[in-house]
Amino acid sequence: MNKLSKIILIAANIFPIFAVIFFNWSAYEVLFIYFSETFLFFNINLIKIFYLKIPISQKISNFVIYSFILGMFLWFAAGIIVLFYFRDMQLLNPSWTPRQIILSLFNKSYFAGLIIFLGSHLYSFRVNFLKKEEYLNHSSQTLIRAPGLRIWVLFMVTLGGILIEKYIGSVVVLVIFMLLKTGIDTISAKDRVKNESKHEIFE
Repeated sequence: MNKLSKIILIAANIFPIFAVIFFNWSAYEVLFIYFSETFLFFNINLIKIFYLKIPISQKISNFVIYSFILGMFLWFAAGIIVLFYFRDMQLLNPSWTPRQIILSLFNKSYFAGLIIFLGSHLYSFRVNFLKKEEYLNHSSQTLIRAPGLRIWVLFMVTLGGILIEKYIGSVVVLVIFMLLKTGIDTISAKDRVKNESKHEIFE
């Protein structure tokens, strides 16, 4: 990961913090944007598998395994959060329909954050993975392992933020949790490059 990639990674993660402070995002909205980002990350890694220098049969088998195992877990984790969100929103707004609850997540600030994260991932894919030929140092295992680790970090850190916001109600604490998530992303990417000479892309 080059210096500009780190800057873009940090900048992308700053947007949800900005949204919490200025757009009054709840922990649920933070979790939703991070899971959306992980979905982008997941699909870009699917594409990356086909750039690896391995037999086509192995590419296909890894693609199927990756799609099924991590895809199922990602949808399962996201489903749990959506259920909690629906429950709380129905308590706060009894007159809201399911459609109104869903649309409350898909607002302008959400799409702005999604575009920023997409730009960050596409920049890393083009500059780091393709131009710097990082695919030569990757294996299918690193590509499969990276999003699994990231989903666990994302789920635990942001779920902790939800619990703290729910029972303590502190925006400051929620922001601290998000800063921790950003730090974990950056440090993890740096350590993988240093220790394994591979870029397992948390950005």
